[in-house]
Amino acid sequence: MKKLDGIFGFTLGEKFQEKDFKILSKEFSHGVYHFAIDNPIKPNVLFKDYSVTCSKNLIILDISAKTLSPIPFEDAAARQSDLGNYFVENYFENYSIYFWEFEQFMHIYEFIPFDKKVIPLRKDYKKFINQDETSKELTLTIFGESDKFKQVEILLSTKFQNKEYEYEDYDPRIFDTQNLVKFDTGKGYELDVTGL
Repeated sequence: MKKLDGIFGFTLGEKFQEKDFKILSKEFSHGVYHFAIDNPIKPNVLFKDYSVTCSKNLIILDISAKTLSPIPFEDAAARQSDLGNYFVENYFENYSIYFWEFEQFMHIYEFIPFDKKVIPLRKDYKKFINQDETSKELTLTIFGESDKFKQVEILLSTKFQNKEYEYEDYDPRIFDTQNLVKFDTGKGYELDVTGL
């Protein structure tokens, strides 16, 4: 099964080997390390400003990078969409995927590992989560000071779960009020999540 474990050669949950990289900056803030690195294990020609966030014991919590110099807003929006489609199409068979869009600038995809062959695209999906794998969040953000020229940031992280709350009592996102959409799987059919 193809798992969404990481990007650019980094794997979420593995130890960051600081000695193996040219570190451009290192900062400890709010209980985690933030590393900016020159190049990752598998650099991508579309990206720069690679960084990883790690726990105190250097376990990788998230991975991010930004596209190259700012491009026209329309091109940045297309790049954001293409990146999202790539991840959806490549990992759809192994995850339930939820999508949120915030003011067109931020797209968030939640990749939820499931135990059974039936993909439960339901509000109570947490009852079906594979306990051996954590959910992942992919965030694609359009940003930049100029109104006409923007960059896209990609951020892959482990989904935060507040252990103090029971699943039925708390969810940081209320699906009833979010803009869930259909995904074209590229396999000749669509999954309609309207009303779920």
